[in-house]
Amino acid sequence: MFPVLGEVLSKRYRLDRVVGEGATSRVFAGYDQLLHREVAVKVLIVKASSTLADSAGKAKDEARLLAQLKHPHIVAIHDVGDTDAGAPFLVMELVSGLTLEEELQRSGSMSAERALALLLPVMGALACAHDRGIVHRDIKPQNMALEGIDSKKPRSKLFDFGVAQSGLGVEGGERAAIGTPAYMAPEQARAGEITAHTDVWALGVVLYRALSGNLPFEDTNVDELLTKIARERAPSLTARSRDVPMRIALAIDRALERQPHRRYADARAFAQALVASAQQDGVKLPSDPDPIGLPDFAAWLRSASIESTAQSSSKRPVPVAIRSETARRRTVWLAGGAALLVAALCGWWLSRPAAEAVHVERTPEQAQPALPTVGTIDRMPVRALEPAQPTASPLAPSLVDAGQSVASKPLKKPAAVNKPAKERAPRRAATPPAEATSGQAPALMLDWDG
Repeated sequence: MFPVLGEVLSKRYRLDRVVGEGATSRVFAGYDQLLHREVAVKVLIVKASSTLADSAGKAKDEARLLAQLKHPHIVAIHDVGDTDAGAPFLVMELVSGLTLEEELQRSGSMSAERALALLLPVMGALACAHDRGIVHRDIKPQNMALEGIDSKKPRSKLFDFGVAQSGLGVEGGERAAIGTPAYMAPEQARAGEITAHTDVWALGVVLYRALSGNLPFEDTNVDELLTKIARERAPSLTARSRDVPMRIALAIDRALERQPHRRYADARAFAQALVASAQQDGVKLPSDPDPIGLPDFAAWLRSASIESTAQSSSKRPVPVAIRSETARRRTVWLAGGAALLVAALCGWWLSRPAAEAVHVERTPEQAQPALPTVGTIDRMPVRALEPAQPTASPLAPSLVDAGQSVASKPLKKPAAVNKPAKERAPRRAATPPAEATSGQAPALMLDWDG
């Protein structure tokens, strides 16, 4: 049974108002009458299946964890005790302001710059917990307090380590799924092994919602919701929201891989990937979000800046850690384009008109008969040449003027081919006998027919 407002616990802590309530506890805003300061008092719920000793042990476990994780972005623990009814309670730092859940309900979503400014310090705090082997197991916006949310430099703090390594996952001898269903990892929904990868998944869901305004998995039925988380792949943030910078979205998609080993190893590795992605996307980052949990932040900025410059000058692809989704989409588009091109070529080939056969008939005059072989010289065939038909010329009927003498030996008449017998010999002009004996070579007159 919870204490009433105005009641003073351990004669010191006055309960003023209720500021929050969960499945296992109720949180009051109170006042420390000894040190004169405002505090938060978290009173645990004692279930029927649990004993007061068990509840007190869980409260002490949480107090010890918070004491170990002294960090500026983790709500500090002040005291632990029991109510008059025997219910355990914890006295913690009171953070004035809204929770991230209340801010998201008010604004719906936020820019990548603002989301990283609020969540990188929380990731640094969680990295310190992971360094000590502590898993929070209940990362969600309700457990992130925001101070000065409307100022230029808001501060965020992580609280509620009530189920972190506290043994609450085993009840009644059976393993139970502990956490908030919408932010549970697949192995957490199956009540499997819990590691730092589980918190990485929850951080990815918080960023997914902060940037897109939606959860990756939603269902009014808790059992159906857990079944989806355990069996289905998380919808890609790049496909869900076009306004989210591409490389940041790809980094968040990797944090939501179903297989734990395919996610980032811990919160610090996730933060480093987000810093590199923001640098490449041109998103402004805070100067120093957490020097304790993220001591190498400045080195990450320099390294990411050098890598971004080298990639822009050499046009290299996105690093393998965040380019799987881009490569898959590029492959799909290339394969689809190639298939369309092949289909278009096949359609053109099948639809083109068939070529018509062209047959050219040659006339007898155009036909060239084979020349007969009349002999061989040195084993090479010699073919008789058929003389061309002479054409009419104004120089006929004679080739040599009648008064010109021929000093060379007389011309031999060519063999007549395909001529009638009586037309084969040319007609020779009659020469007086006197001229034949005059001592000069007689003029030769030839008259060719045809």
